[in-house]
Amino acid sequence: MSRPCLQNSNGYGETCHLGIPSMIHDAGVEISADIIPEVNRHPAVTAAAVEAGSRLGRRLKAGHDRMAVAGNMQEKMMVMVDAIA
Repeated sequence: MSRPCLQNSNGYGETCHLGIPSMIHDAGVEISADIIPEVNRHPAVTAAAVEAGSRLGRRLKAGHDRMAVAGNMQEKMMVMVDAIA
C-alpha cells in the first residue's frame, strides 16, 4: 500500500515523481518517519514563520489589496504566456 507523499495527498505516495521525497531523495525512496522533517527541531524555521505571520498581519491591517496584487501578477504572467505562444 502506498503512503501519502509529503507534498500533498494525491494518492501516488512513494510512486509520486513530483513529490518532495523524490526531489530530495533518490527515486524509490521509502517514506518513513526518519525522512519527515520536524519543524520543532529547527527554532530558526519557527522564528521565521512567526515573523512572516507578523509581517502578513501588518500588511493586511494596512489595507493590502490582494485582488490588485493578484491582478498585477496575472497581467505579468499573461505577457509571458503571450511571448511563448
